[in-house]
Amino acid sequence: MHRYLFTVFLLISSLGLAAQQRYESFEPTEILRRDQAKQREKNAPKRKKVSVIIKSSTKGILYGNPCQLEETRRMGFQYTVQNKGLPGSLKPITLAWHNTKVFLKLTFTKSPFWKLILNQRVKDCREKTGDWRG
Repeated sequence: MHRYLFTVFLLISSLGLAAQQRYESFEPTEILRRDQAKQREKNAPKRKKVSVIIKSSTKGILYGNPCQLEETRRMGFQYTVQNKGLPGSLKPITLAWHNTKVFLKLTFTKSPFWKLILNQRVKDCREKTGDWRG
């Protein structure tokens, strides 16, 4: 009799484990448990450091066009607009020094002709979106 109860107990517990294993097979791919830091690093998208070129006007940079924003980020930078004379804005010498550092970085990392390449890509963006006012 004891062997019969023991066999029934083993059978029921094995069915419970099988059901639990079936349930775990449908969990999402990102599993966060004790080793959460390792899981996040493996599943997180790689982030790209983007430099900033500061302009004083939006003329010619297609500010707000998603295609242009994507192309400049692919090159490794993005434009930011700063109003002159407002408190907290950069002085002209500081602004020129900052932009020069970004231009040099782009020249050495992308190409000496990065501006020509970007202008061609922006021209294609203008044709795709019909945004010629810029």
